[in-house]
Amino acid sequence: MGYLAVIVTNQSAVAKGFITLDKLKNDHKKLEYYFGKHGAYFDRIYFCPYHPDRGFKGENKKFKKKSSWRKPDNGMFLQAIKDLNINTKKSYMIGDQAVDYYSAKKTGIPCLIIGKNFETKDCKNYKNLLSAVNDIFKT
Repeated sequence: MGYLAVIVTNQSAVAKGFITLDKLKNDHKKLEYYFGKHGAYFDRIYFCPYHPDRGFKGENKKFKKKSSWRKPDNGMFLQAIKDLNINTKKSYMIGDQAVDYYSAKKTGIPCLIIGKNFETKDCKNYKNLLSAVNDIFKT
């Protein structure tokens, strides 16, 4: 349909020591495999393993820092735009949290929200991912 599919995700579980970086990367491969089996493909996955707060049992000190990649900042968005030559005027961010909305707004990308975790007059809420994607393709 002419759209890139890019995942932009905070993964603070790495910094907190809940999972390893290798486990996260393996989970992303499984996600890509599952979606691929159903005809959906991702052009890129960007993730932020950092988290600034300390005090988690087993935390990974290497990832305990502030990062412009961590939503609600928009570093991952800016990197994706640069890497993939994304036209923000013809793009959408589909998310389910306030940080998704704020990152998209900071980047100038319209945001579509899944579920009722966050509601704002600036974006439309959808029951699920499929309904949001279907609405994009109607426009």
